[in-house]
Amino acid sequence: MPSWNTSADTSKDTIISTKKTFAKMLKEVKTVSEKYRSSNGNTVMICCWNEYLGGNYIEPTEGHGFDYLQGIRDTF
Repeated sequence: MPSWNTSADTSKDTIISTKKTFAKMLKEVKTVSEKYRSSNGNTVMICCWNEYLGGNYIEPTEGHGFDYLQGIRDTF
């Protein structure tokens, strides 16, 4: 977990992580997933990106644009 967004359900983006820390975490997760490929099918789940009151959405944010999504694309 690179950190969390403290803005709750407001439009203000106050994310505490950075693109760099997120990319580092993704690379670590990829390495672990590949190590256990025979038991996990090389599956990685990214959950609760933008929760929006119980739903889960992976999408760009106003403050960071596509930076985090590009990190996922670049890693996987």
